[in-house]
Amino acid sequence: MKKIIFLFLSLAIFYLSTSGQAKSSVWAVDFVKSKDREQKNYLQFIEQNWANARAFMKNKGIVASYQFLSIPASNEIQWDTLLLTEYINQEAYEKREAVFNEFRKSSPIILIDGKSSRDMAEIKLSRTFNPPFSPEMGQIMLKTQKDDLEIAAVRTPLENYLQGHATGNGEFMQKAFYPESRLLFVREGKFSERSSAEYIKGFNGKSADDESNRKRSVEVVDVVGNAAIGKIVLDYPAAYFVDYFALLKIDGEWKIVNKSFHAQPRSNPTEKVSFTSSAEEKKAVGIPLENYFKAQATGNGDLIRQAFHTQAKIMFFSDGKFNQWSAEEFAARFSGKPAPDEDKRKRSFEIIDIAGNAAIAKVVLDYPNVKFTDYMTLLKIDGEWKIINKTFTSAPKTAKFVATEAEVNLVRQASLDYVESVYEVNPSKAERSVHPDLVKRGFFVKKNETGYSPHAMNFTELVELAKTYNQKGGVPKDAVKEVVVYDVSDQTASAKVTAVWGIDYLHLAKYDGKWKIINILWQTPPKK
Repeated sequence: MKKIIFLFLSLAIFYLSTSGQAKSSVWAVDFVKSKDREQKNYLQFIEQNWANARAFMKNKGIVASYQFLSIPASNEIQWDTLLLTEYINQEAYEKREAVFNEFRKSSPIILIDGKSSRDMAEIKLSRTFNPPFSPEMGQIMLKTQKDDLEIAAVRTPLENYLQGHATGNGEFMQKAFYPESRLLFVREGKFSERSSAEYIKGFNGKSADDESNRKRSVEVVDVVGNAAIGKIVLDYPAAYFVDYFALLKIDGEWKIVNKSFHAQPRSNPTEKVSFTSSAEEKKAVGIPLENYFKAQATGNGDLIRQAFHTQAKIMFFSDGKFNQWSAEEFAARFSGKPAPDEDKRKRSFEIIDIAGNAAIAKVVLDYPNVKFTDYMTLLKIDGEWKIINKTFTSAPKTAKFVATEAEVNLVRQASLDYVESVYEVNPSKAERSVHPDLVKRGFFVKKNETGYSPHAMNFTELVELAKTYNQKGGVPKDAVKEVVVYDVSDQTASAKVTAVWGIDYLHLAKYDGKWKIINILWQTPPKK
């Protein structure tokens, strides 16, 4: 893995202290790819042009901060430089072009070796973000080559965790962990627990003596809603650690709420460590998950007690606050009876990773009215796998409206009345099926012309058309009269009518309990 080096524009970072402005700020981010052997010149161009323009815009009061980030250029990556500009609010962002043009009038472009920015680099992507975006998230996007804000936000506490290990600075760990978080692990086959506060006290503010030989990496991040799970590997000379993290988005900020790990001592620093789980071990990990499913299916709380360790916690963020239940509190919530809609409930799980005596899994409970995603952390305690932490998120489902057959037929009849009012020279059918506020717009081909011309008609004109269109009986009795009802909701509907004059797309709404056509878009028969 290549070493990532971040370059910062040190004199250009300035954050407004007004909290209201910080919350409403708009971040504009350009993702830039340097051209072959041009990165050094491009960064010089940025310092002498882009940075000066941002300083001017800051003095004009529309920019709060600005910064550029860079990693070594490579053909293997999508972008190597990020240009970050924080505008104080949306209004300031919208003024950026006018203020920049003002800057350009007094400050011509400074070329580097006769080259402009386009000669040296290409902007691959431009995006805007709102808080909680931060330069730290920009660093993560650059490192991961992903412009997903939520993934960057989830990785932020994980990156703070890595920095805490690299520097020995407990402040990074305090940023990473939620105050009520726990560390759960197995030592000599027995369940062990520490609070995050106790864990953080162990950091002395100094890097380890063998820091230069230590490697760390984020291997897995999975996020759904306000819950996530992560895996970090700490590859040290004396031991190989696999850390599993449960995270929650609490008050808009991602925090680690549980850490579990497996430590594999090394006999020598060059010893390779890998974990390959047998089919038998995977089956054993699945046993508590299957018991969890059985509990959900039957309502039997004793199956929850079998699946979860007695010291397990169920953690979630709901109603604006962090919540946690004990395993016993969770088990007590089961009624002993299956849910009335049990036959419509679907469940599945995926074992994401197993390392020694620790594992993580993702569970999906897909129910008719809500979908739950559970992240489970498991430990092998006294030779038996148990769930020791569960975090979850839920997404309520919007009930799909299904119109009755009778209601669909009423929409179809209103559409037919519209056509038949013209065919049968019966304006009363138009009056009962069309709303007085009708707007009918369409396109037809005039005689001896090839292009379409627009045409508009209101309710009164439609009624008059019904009186005259077929007054001489020119419409055949078997003329096309086709209605297709596309969609019917409780208040609105849409349909398509095909008639001798062409195709009409209808919007209908219910007025005083009756379906009325309110909009029509039509055209003469399509050209062959």
